[in-house]
Order: sequence, then C-alpha cells, then structure tokens
Amino acid sequence: MKQSDHGDPGERSVDKQVDERVKELYMRYPYPSAQTDTGVALFALLDYVRYLLWPGRPNLDGLRILDAGCGTGHTAVQIARQHPQVHVVGIDISSASLDVARNRAQAAGLVDEARLTFRQASIDDLSPEEQKFDYVISSGVLHHLADPVDGARRLARLLTPTGGIGMMVYAPHGRHGVYLLQEALRRLLGDRDLSEQVVVARQLLAGLPEGHPFKPAQFSDQDWADDAGLVDLLLHVRDRSFSVPALFDLLEQSGLRLERFFSPLAYRPENHTSDPSLKKRLSLLDDRAGAIMAELLCGVMPMHACFATRVGHRPTRLVPTDLTLMLMRPIRSPLFRWDNLRMPTERDAKSKAHGRRAPRTFPVAERNLGPLSRTFEFDEWIANILNRCDGSRTTKEILEDPAVVAGVPGASPEQKSRVTGPLLKLLAQQELLLFDI
Repeated sequence: MKQSDHGDPGERSVDKQVDERVKELYMRYPYPSAQTDTGVALFALLDYVRYLLWPGRPNLDGLRILDAGCGTGHTAVQIARQHPQVHVVGIDISSASLDVARNRAQAAGLVDEARLTFRQASIDDLSPEEQKFDYVISSGVLHHLADPVDGARRLARLLTPTGGIGMMVYAPHGRHGVYLLQEALRRLLGDRDLSEQVVVARQLLAGLPEGHPFKPAQFSDQDWADDAGLVDLLLHVRDRSFSVPALFDLLEQSGLRLERFFSPLAYRPENHTSDPSLKKRLSLLDDRAGAIMAELLCGVMPMHACFATRVGHRPTRLVPTDLTLMLMRPIRSPLFRWDNLRMPTERDAKSKAHGRRAPRTFPVAERNLGPLSRTFEFDEWIANILNRCDGSRTTKEILEDPAVVAGVPGASPEQKSRVTGPLLKLLAQQELLLFDI
C-alpha cells in the first residue's frame, strides 16, 4: 500500500487525476441506487455496535456518528430514523449522491439537522481539532482511495478515546471474477465515456461463458436499472482489495486494533473443514493466524467487514458465567432476522382446541454476512424465552416468568434449570443473544 509521504510529483499528479475521475463517476452514477432496496445496513445495527464497542453503556444518548463516504445516505438515514437520540454526520465527495441522500432523509421525515447532517467533503477535509466521533463508518470507501493507510489514519484521529470504526473493504479471492472482467473492459474500452462502457459491459455479461469465475448471483448490483451498481462493480477507475494479512497491516499502520470481524465464525479456520482431526488442529491457531487460514480455506470471501478501535483502547465485556448471566440483560442479536419468532396467539390456541396443530418450531436466520450464514430452528418454549429478551429484563426475571417456567422441559425447578442454563450459554456463544449489564 502506498504511503502518503512517498511517491514522486508525477505519481501524485496521476493520483489527483484519478481522484477527479472517481468523483465524476459518483456524480454521474450516485451509489447506491435510490431506486434499489438495499435492505438493512449492517453498520447501522447500533444495538450490536453498542455491545461490541461500549459494553455497559445504558443507552446511546448523545452518540456522535460519522458516515465517511455516505453515498446516497442509505446507512446514515437508517441510523437517524431508528435512533433519534444520536447525531449522524454524513460526508461524501459527490454532491449528486448527497442530493439523493437529502431526499431520502426528507422522505423519512428527518428534517432536524441536530439529528442528521449531510455535507460535501472528503476524508482529507475533516479536522480532529474541530470534532470527534464515537463511531465512524467507513464502508466501501478506503479501497477507492489513492492512499488507504492515510485515509484510515485520518479517520482514526477523529475517534474519541473510546470510539470505534466500522470498516468494510474488498477482499481479493471472492472478487477474482470481478477483477478479470474489470481488466477485460479496460482493455476493450480504454477511457471511453462511461455510458458507452455500460453498454459494452452488459454485452460482456450477457455473453459470458459458463464456468467463468464471475458469479452473477453473488453481485446483485449489476441488475440495478439505473446502472450505478454496474459502474461501481465493473467500471470503477480505482478498485483494490485487501487480503486478511493486508487488512491487519492497514489497521496497524493506521493506529487501529481489530476488535471483531462482523462474522467472527467465518474467520475461524476449523469452520471450513469437515475433517475432525484437522478441525482440532486448526482450532489451536490464534485469532490472527486463524483468520488468515480461514480466508484461504474459504476461498470466496468478497469483502472483509470488521470493527476496530484505537490501539490503546480495548472494550471490556463481562463473560456470561453461571452467576453473571442471571444478572445480565439479554437482547436478541440484530445480526439475525426475528420475523418468524412470535408468541403463541389466541388463534393458535383455538386451532389446538379444534385439533389443528399449531407450528411447533420457529426458524431464525442470520443476515447475509458472508459464506457461513446460519439458520436455527427453535421449539416453542425456547421461542417464548427469546421473545422476552429485549434488554429490559434480567435473565433471572425472564426465567422466573410463570409463562416461561411452564413451558421449560422438566418436572422440577432443578431439572428446568439444568435445561435453561446450557441453552442460554449456547445462545450467547453463537451470539443469538447479546448479554450486557
């Protein structure tokens, strides 16, 4: 990775020219498309962010958030809409993207600039002397900069002492097919106008031979009607990727420390083999060596999403042991979709009375975090417990609820506790439940 204090004047001149082309690209094709439902913004899941970065913090009141490279405001608007007690600042180099972001905010009823502010700026324009942020989002930005290390370093300086960064950068192996097509299109088209490049790119995709490493199903951006996704994916003028070792180097050179990958199970190598003896051997690797090996064994990671803090800060979370677990307040992890989890209704009771059996299990699926997204099936008595895990009650209060007690298997309180104890530890281990004080 190139450092900001290296390079001759000719290289810096080329970098500036490419910077202008990047800006022009997003002026003409604001990203992500306002017409596309891009779903839940993962870095907007502040309940999970609070659990990771500020354990023990009772609420998010007064939290200052920067979305650095906010694009059309997808993440910033979600945060401001769901968490009125925080202040979100979104910056982007493209005024066209910010116009879309402001329209998105207005449609969501967000007109108070004390909650949400957008401004045209680059990361270089931000001064740590003027303002600090508790949480900085850098999703899909650093890999488009001339100097990613300098960009990450500047963002790190904007953090409060206990602040953290949510970061996403491209990964090389899962994007191998993307980079083949990018090179092919560069050779075919050179510097022709983007509108012409879009036409040829779609021709190329339509005639792509079966077996090509580019897998269209993995990249829905190409299907967007307004072409913004296709341009960002295949026609970008500066697109680099980071292997796991390169990501660690980026963080360390920027004064940052990896706190957590967004999908930590995907970065454990033992989860990428079915051989029992190899599983045991791989499980002995430390976090860094394990993550490096996991990327190689997985082979298809298209990006790395993680959280990082300043090197000198490490959030401290209580471990949910037998005693502390009962005093902590569990909350259902926002990393999972809980739509199918529901309490039995009066209609269910009537169905049972008439001999029609109500559903006995409830599926809970993990959001699409990568190659190891999981789905769980829960019996009704477990669903009853999970439905009460909203962060307002302690585990002890939940397990003493008569409606919960009645459903837990076992004839005595001791038998029931021998069932619920291991269950809750498993739910915590799999991060289906997040435990905090």
